[in-house]
Amino acid sequence: MQANDKEYLTIEKSISYTICIILGKGPFFNVSTLAGRFLTYGLHALQIILPAIYTASLLASIIIENSKPTISGIDDIRNGKILPNQIGILVGSQAEEYYLNSISQDKKDYPLKTTNEIYTSLIDGDID
Repeated sequence: MQANDKEYLTIEKSISYTICIILGKGPFFNVSTLAGRFLTYGLHALQIILPAIYTASLLASIIIENSKPTISGIDDIRNGKILPNQIGILVGSQAEEYYLNSISQDKKDYPLKTTNEIYTSLIDGDID
């Protein structure tokens, strides 16, 4: 063996030792062939990649399940799915005019007058 080969082998063993310690396997240097080392490194990579993929898929499915919207559109308000006292409408706005003309037949079921009241009611869960 040349000096350069010994240096390469030392660097490779150092990296292998570090990976084994991180994965909790302990410092095993029983593999002596190049193919065996590649197989070992591939298995170590799979130990990192497969749980990451599983965790990401599980998290994505949980997020998709819980992300169903409360209101799908204006028809939910018209059909009574959303109660009139759960709607926050700012007095004097274009939204108020639309709500009074096309949805509530001029019934004002909302006591909110400022944007701060709307924000506070939204945070408190009084309106949707």
